[in-house]
Amino acid sequence: MNKISAYRWSFHLLDALTKAGVQHAVVSPGSRSTPLTIAAADHPDLTTSIILDERSAGFFALGVGKKTGIPAVLICTSGTAVANYLPAVVEARNSGVPMVILSADRPPGLRGIGASQTIDQIKLFGDYAVWFHEAGEPAWDASCESSPRVDGTDSEPHPASTTHPASTVHPPGIIHPAGT
Repeated sequence: MNKISAYRWSFHLLDALTKAGVQHAVVSPGSRSTPLTIAAADHPDLTTSIILDERSAGFFALGVGKKTGIPAVLICTSGTAVANYLPAVVEARNSGVPMVILSADRPPGLRGIGASQTIDQIKLFGDYAVWFHEAGEPAWDASCESSPRVDGTDSEPHPASTTHPASTVHPPGIIHPAGT
């Protein structure tokens, strides 16, 4: 997937979330989540906050959800970044506050072999996530022309998590901050 379609895929994913009511994105940027970050900033129906520290971002999103009753979407990069959301996810679940997490994870084939910035994010939030979906590597085909598929919506206000391996979400040469 090229950078244009990675951006389009990310934009349509966020568009599907805004159509479901999401109004606020809280982004902890990293190289793997670049298309999601840019798409969130570009989306006309999203208010986007940039918070570098993932733990702080998680609690900021929790506050947005508490105040509005509408889930904020948290966006982060691969590796342990998403693990920093756990305290806020626990609080959200125990308080009945809605929350959505998008993690730009690395490809499944890089798990368990010592690849940098790679952890197994499956069930990372355990029973605190009402729904988890590993979207796989973003793909664009005729069925995605209107929007990527977003399944598993739940009418109950609880944290949800989706992760997609981002080997092609961030092809070499777009943005590579030092240390990523």
